[in-house]
Amino acid sequence: MIHQYKLNGYNIVLDINSGSVHVVDELAYDIIGMYESSTIEDITSAMLEKHKDDPEINAHNAFATEPRTPLIKEVSSSTVYFLDSSTASLIETETGISSR
Repeated sequence: MIHQYKLNGYNIVLDINSGSVHVVDELAYDIIGMYESSTIEDITSAMLEKHKDDPEINAHNAFATEPRTPLIKEVSSSTVYFLDSSTASLIETETGISSR
C-alpha cells in the first residue's frame, strides 16, 4: 500500500508494506499517483502534457521516440534485444518473449 502527501514543499511517498519513506520529484509523484489506476500509455500522455515545459522531460521524450537500435544480437538464436527507454527494460524480439 502506498500513501502520498505533500509537506513543506516536499513530495512524500510512504510504502506501508516495507516501511520505506521516499522524497520524490513532481514527475515521480504524479506517476505514482496514477500507477495503479491507469495504463502506461495514459500515464505517459498525461505526464508529457503536464510537464511539457520541463526541458529534461522533452529531451528524454525526443530520445524515446527515436527508432530503436539493437543493443545485442545473439547470432546462434538470431534473437535481437532492444532497450525500451520508456520502461528501462530489455525487450526480446523474434520470439515474442519480453523480459519485463
